[in-house]
Amino acid sequence: MRYIQFWIGWCLLLLISGILGAINQGADHGSDFQKQDHYFGDELPGMKPILFAPGIVSGPDKEHSNPAISLNGKEIYWSVWPKGSGKTRSPQVIRVSKFVKGKWTKPRIVSFSGQYMDGGPSFSPDGKTLYFYSNRPRKKGQDKSPDLNIWRVDRKGSGWSEPVLMPEPINSNDDEAGPYLDRDGTFFLMRKKKKGLSDIYAFRLKDGQYLSGKKLSINRPDARESTFS
Repeated sequence: MRYIQFWIGWCLLLLISGILGAINQGADHGSDFQKQDHYFGDELPGMKPILFAPGIVSGPDKEHSNPAISLNGKEIYWSVWPKGSGKTRSPQVIRVSKFVKGKWTKPRIVSFSGQYMDGGPSFSPDGKTLYFYSNRPRKKGQDKSPDLNIWRVDRKGSGWSEPVLMPEPINSNDDEAGPYLDRDGTFFLMRKKKKGLSDIYAFRLKDGQYLSGKKLSINRPDARESTFS
């Protein structure tokens, strides 16, 4: 039942992504981004997908991740990288836009991003934590990590704490991305081994500790699986 609930939620998120996913281009349009209401002045969406805020949000020069939308609907986080950058997706940063006084603010890079490859932001169910993947150093003084790991930041006043590396077994020597925390504490992510395609894993929480991850039965051996794409 929990897996069914997860996939229903995932499908709803993809629907929202079709509406809001192109938001990454707003930073390139300055004050033109200051559009009223939650749809940037566009008509309310129906059942037919339409391009979101063309000429203001949507654009031809960048790719973007799924959006992470706060519980009150007034903050949107997403990662963006140059189109055509390939597997490196570099540089990749996490941006945010906030709905303030009836208008969306100009997108900016969040306080904890901008130096390394950061992407795939996702809120915890209570909205107090933001998870993301990064190749930043695991420890201070080290070089950037050769693989992607899952990190977290916690709400701290009007901003965020310093990033904290998620513990093993969530992180490994493989690439981890696409973090998602379910209401029952189960942590989902995409893991890609050095050789092969990516798969979705689930990590159960027991007595405050995460158990070893289990690969979901929905994974196919001939396809790249991801939690949000």
